[in-house]
Amino acid sequence: MRPATIKHSDDSQSRGRLLVYFPMETVDCGAAEASSHGFFDLHDTPPWDTWFWYSDGAILAWVPEGFITRAQAGIDANPVDCIHWATPGDLAHLTEHE
Repeated sequence: MRPATIKHSDDSQSRGRLLVYFPMETVDCGAAEASSHGFFDLHDTPPWDTWFWYSDGAILAWVPEGFITRAQAGIDANPVDCIHWATPGDLAHLTEHE
């Protein structure tokens, strides 16, 4: 029997950033959609297949490394703070409600 090993992936899907999205705070202006070249939709929503957690009115999404630039452009263009990179404070707040 072989000993178990952990293999680390070199592919860009394993690297990225956590994004917080507050769907009830969107203004549906389309700025994030246009600036991100469609990464966010009209409602500032990140792609649903990046979502992995919902708590206290917030969705956490994983943004793969290859999409960070597009996501950042959308965050920068968004007139309200309904999408932003997750901070340790965000994570602590969201996980304490579980």
